[in-house]
This record gives sequence, structure tokens and C-alpha cells, in this order.
Amino acid sequence: MFGRILLAAFAALLAQPATAAVLLFDFTARVDYENAFKPVGTIITGQFGYDTSITPTGVPWNPSYSEYRGPSIKLVVTTSGLEFSGGDFVSVYESEEEQGLYLLASDGDRIASFSFWDPTFSSMGGQNLPIIFPALLQDPLSLMDDDDAPETMPHSELSFYDATLGVGFDARVLKITPASLSAVPEPGSWALMILGFGIVGAGLRRRRRSGHLAVA
Repeated sequence: MFGRILLAAFAALLAQPATAAVLLFDFTARVDYENAFKPVGTIITGQFGYDTSITPTGVPWNPSYSEYRGPSIKLVVTTSGLEFSGGDFVSVYESEEEQGLYLLASDGDRIASFSFWDPTFSSMGGQNLPIIFPALLQDPLSLMDDDDAPETMPHSELSFYDATLGVGFDARVLKITPASLSAVPEPGSWALMILGFGIVGAGLRRRRRSGHLAVA
């Protein structure tokens, strides 16, 4: 009976919510601009992510923006001859025309940014960090021949620049897909879990001793 009570208590401790969730998204982009570091048509892959529990630091000069900083913010860019990984900050904004996200990352003399805009207001929650991105993005090719072509759907762009080499590229993002969801218990949850292990262990030891005494 005592063992069942302890196990029930431990289960309740484990049920404590883990409020820190690190969201990761994979993306595929294509270089669609002439005179870039990489030839037109080059496919770029990568990943970006952030911890949805971090709070904004604010951008005093523009109340429409919210800026987030933390070690969980990351941007990875990969293609032939290029491996990049870094993370500085991510900001989101809301204007009368659209909502957007801007993630900046650097690793010394190299810098990369991931931008996302949604003129339909259908995929972002104001100035909160997005937890999902739309399955359909504006077709990059529809915008190549006409600079004034309206961007009526969510669209995204990746930029990279190497200051040492003096080269870089811009690439239209073709697809954004969820990569994984990693739940990270907060310190209070860790303490409860450790306490629960101790209680269950003590109960099991007591049960063994009781069994030995009964046999004797």
C-alpha cells in the first residue's frame, strides 16, 4: 500500500509541466540572384530555433518590435563548401501591413540572417515568437522578373555574408518544416523529480526490509 502511494506521488511530480520548449525548424532555400557568392539555383539547407519561454527585452525605439536573446537562439546554414552555425538574437514585429520575424547570427567575420514576412496575418501571433510556419510560401520565381510584383503570401529569405572573403548571397526560402520539440524542465521541476526518485527509493528499501523481517 505504501509503495503504491509513493508511486502515485512520484507520478504526480513527473506530471509537472515543463514550460521551456525549444522549437527547431528545418528550411530549404535557393539562390535566385545573379552575382552571388553561390551560383543561381544553388540549394541551401539549414535550421533555426529558439526557446519559446524566453521573454522579450524590448526595442525602445520602436514599440512595434519585440527582441529576444538567449543561448537557445540558433541559425545553421549548410551548402557545398559552407558550414555556418551561430545565434545572436531574434525579433518579431507587427505593422499595419504585415507581421514578421528576423533572426540574426554571427560567428566572427561571418554573418547570416533569416527573415520571414506574413502579409496575411495568418501564421503569427502578434509579437510572440512563432510556434508554427505556413506550409506554403510565395513562389520565389514569381517575383524574379518584376520587382513590383505583390507579395500576397507569406515569404522568407536567407542572407549570408563573409566579411573576410567579401562574398555573400541572398536566397529565397522555399520551405520551412518543424524539426523537433525538446521539452526542458525548469529548475523547480528538476528538484521535484529528484525528490520523487528519493522518496520512491526509500519506499522500496523499506519494503525489502519489511519482507526480510516477515520471513524471519
